[in-house]
Amino acid sequence: MAITMGSRLIALVIGLGASAVLARALGPEGKGMYALAVLLPSMIVALGSFGLDSATIYYTAREEISWRIILGNNVVLSFVQGFLGILAGFIIVRVFHENLFKDIAISILNFSLVLIPINFFFHSVRYILWGAQRVKEFNQVILIQRGIFFILSVVVLWAFNMGVIGAIGATFISILAAAVLAFHWAKMISGGVVLSLNPVYIRKAFTYGFQAYLANILGFLNYRADMFLVNWLMGPAAAGLYGTGVDIIERGWLISQVAGAMIFPRVAAAKNSRTKLLLTPLVARTVFWITAGGVVVLVFISDWLVYFLYSEAFLPAARALRGLAIGVISLSVGRVLSNDIAGRGRPVFNIYVGLATIVVNVILNFLWIPRYGIEGAAWASSVSYTISFLGALYFYCRLSGNHWTMIIFPQKEDLVIYYKTMVKILPFAK
Repeated sequence: MAITMGSRLIALVIGLGASAVLARALGPEGKGMYALAVLLPSMIVALGSFGLDSATIYYTAREEISWRIILGNNVVLSFVQGFLGILAGFIIVRVFHENLFKDIAISILNFSLVLIPINFFFHSVRYILWGAQRVKEFNQVILIQRGIFFILSVVVLWAFNMGVIGAIGATFISILAAAVLAFHWAKMISGGVVLSLNPVYIRKAFTYGFQAYLANILGFLNYRADMFLVNWLMGPAAAGLYGTGVDIIERGWLISQVAGAMIFPRVAAAKNSRTKLLLTPLVARTVFWITAGGVVVLVFISDWLVYFLYSEAFLPAARALRGLAIGVISLSVGRVLSNDIAGRGRPVFNIYVGLATIVVNVILNFLWIPRYGIEGAAWASSVSYTISFLGALYFYCRLSGNHWTMIIFPQKEDLVIYYKTMVKILPFAK
């Protein structure tokens, strides 16, 4: 946990730096174009994954199937998914350009499709590292990708002024480098790779993965539908401002991303029911209070932070940041609980939650964006994120038997656990 936390903090700083470089080099409109251009392949990868990323973590953690088989099948499937994903991308650009990607050049959107196959490959190999709980390697891959992207962004945008196309190219190269390294490490820990499809693994992966897939798709749409709708209703410049506010406030999800990623394989691999009973509430309430504190600080310094990182042109993004605050706090806990639910082999409950939240999100965006602009989009997301948390809380309590107060309120034994953890991490704390 400490290694992951430290790595993600470094990745957060690098990510903010890269975001600032993009904003200052491209301006609100250009940044909005870039955000939507890379959102297209992200959407296709999410739609085309069929839950194999979740299935990879689940079955790697449970050690029911040889890791060599999982790795080989994932690699073969990633090439198939990449090819089909590019075809789907061309169709989406042609059919939905005027609605979803208004005022963004088709050439930019078509170029962004190169991100599809490399993302499929990257996902197929790096989640083996996480399922095997190889925390160090998993986090190093993330740091390397972020670091390369930051360096390339400075070069292509400031030194060569290559615009949105250059930013997309930097994204591709950084993911490619990280994917090659992730494959090397996954192959090492798996003891090799079997590059042939295994019917048993395929059947199990798609059976489990499809439930997780539907939940993940709904979650993705809940997180990103607002960007499409802001661009559709207000244009790329507004999308760039809104996306900047999202970039900053979603850094508040750092703790929950680490915790959620940790919970999933731990719960899936746990043989002791007591571990499941006590671990998730401890993590959830810790995430809640740390995230709440961090988000409150971000809200108070939002204007100054946006001005310092992005320039005066992006100051309206601070309003979106503040509107998303409550939702980010809510969803930080919801993410931990939904990972526990998936780790118990019941991702179908996450589907029910996802359906409710995406419906609310879209309806409120259509109602509030025309009236309140990017602030309306932020409020709509906050409401839907809160509903997502409440739904996950209900199903988690139903599955675990724990009371909801254990998820939110500190318990008397927490200080002892925090102290023991600190001693392990910082020996001088003794």
